[in-house]
Amino acid sequence: MCLAIEKMKEKGRREERMKSLKALEEEREKSSKALDEERKNGICNLIATCRDFGESLAQVCQRLMRCYHLTQSEASAYLKEYYV
Repeated sequence: MCLAIEKMKEKGRREERMKSLKALEEEREKSSKALDEERKNGICNLIATCRDFGESLAQVCQRLMRCYHLTQSEASAYLKEYYV
């Protein structure tokens, strides 16, 4: 009888651990998406500000690479998307 009860308790603990791990993973994904969105907003704002101050595409590209640690191709992709 005691062994059966212990097995039931262990099963319950295992299920709760799995639920907790799933909740942590979901929270991590949510946080990661929020950080990515915040970074994109920062990049967009930087591009808009530089454009308003008359910086050239090359200057803005260099600034993006320096400020956001982007490669030249990544910075160029952002410029194509946001430098309107």
